[in-house]
Amino acid sequence: MHDARRVSWAALGLALIALTACAPATKLASRPEAAPDTPPIPADPVAAPAVPAAAETPEVNQADEKPARPAAVPRAPLWSRFQANGGFPDCSRLDARAERWLGALQAQSAAVLSDLERAQPLIELVADELERRQVPIAFAMLPMVESRYITYRSSGNRPAGIWQLMPQTARGLAVPMTADYDGRLDYHRATRAAAELLAHLGRQFQQDWRLVDMAFNAGEFRVKSALRRTRQATPVDPDRMGLSRITLHHLAKLEAFSCFVAAGQVPSVAPASARLLPLNIAEPIHVDFLAFVAGVDAATIRRWNPTLTAAVTPRVRGLRVLLPASATLLARTTLRKVPPPWVDWRAVSTRIDAAGARTRYRERAEAVIRLNGLAEHSTAAATRRWLPVHAAAAAPPSRNVGTVHIIRSGESLWLLAKRYGIAIKSLMRWNQLGATSVLRPGQAIRLTPQ
Repeated sequence: MHDARRVSWAALGLALIALTACAPATKLASRPEAAPDTPPIPADPVAAPAVPAAAETPEVNQADEKPARPAAVPRAPLWSRFQANGGFPDCSRLDARAERWLGALQAQSAAVLSDLERAQPLIELVADELERRQVPIAFAMLPMVESRYITYRSSGNRPAGIWQLMPQTARGLAVPMTADYDGRLDYHRATRAAAELLAHLGRQFQQDWRLVDMAFNAGEFRVKSALRRTRQATPVDPDRMGLSRITLHHLAKLEAFSCFVAAGQVPSVAPASARLLPLNIAEPIHVDFLAFVAGVDAATIRRWNPTLTAAVTPRVRGLRVLLPASATLLARTTLRKVPPPWVDWRAVSTRIDAAGARTRYRERAEAVIRLNGLAEHSTAAATRRWLPVHAAAAAPPSRNVGTVHIIRSGESLWLLAKRYGIAIKSLMRWNQLGATSVLRPGQAIRLTPQ
């Protein structure tokens, strides 16, 4: 599940490798580069391909789960909650492996603190989901171990998202993966799925949270087999279980990150306005219109919702969009007063006033007037207004985000035609493509005529 990734930290890397020289270095799997504004954490002392967890993943149906509501009682500040960690990990009794990792984090504390500050709203979201399921808050550092809270995309049988869920694991957790929506990239849905998996593993291993972390990394079946083979009683000795060194270092890193935070080495507390809340999206809606009713820009929505890559939200059951708390509350209130279908609402340059809206839109008139703040009579020049513009009956709502689409790995003309509601023949004509043409990653495809 965890795919090791390395960045160049020459001096620190040599020191850590010297400490773990009991085995030869293993070639790293290639990883995408981190965003330039996210400093790296120290290189792994031991790096090897991930051991995928898979077939033993429990079936957990989260589609019908009720949306989370804000807590009625104010919570303690995020970072102070790590100090009352419920006994896991025991930072006074770390093994040598975890101690080395803690030392590595402390040596590069500025970079680690930068990562924690960048990811703070997501860490709080994860911490809340874990605490609802009585999973130790230390596991809120698990995405730091897996991905540094960076949304890694992938194709094929590869892990993806901040939790680095394998496709088979995601399917077992009822996380949808379609042509235009990968639930592993959905912070809220993937976090609920991962928290449910951790709670399940906690029940399977009698709340031995060290075993839970190893099972998350290596798989429930593999850890249970190791326990039977070595006939260990709790507390177990991880080094005697015969699991991969990647799994052992996975646990050590989780303990080190949690103890780093519990020791008080944390960024300043984010303001309450940075807290994220989910907004239920019952039907497709243009992202730009959602940004308008939420009082934020579209870039903010896409920042916290990496799955929203098209102009319109995907038609996925149980879709929730993460927004800053105030934006979520504003959007909830506003959308209750906007007659569906929401996908009809578009930005149009017009001179319409309140009287004209009542004549033209009838049952939607009051929503049009309220959303746009229309005066009763106006002689102003045409300006941008949000109006319910009906799509042609024969064509699905357009999802074009512009005049071109940049091809990503695995995309085809058929997929583009379905996503944007454009005939394949039109795409071929506009881009001078033939029946045998091959699309390449990075290629620009026109979505409109010249």
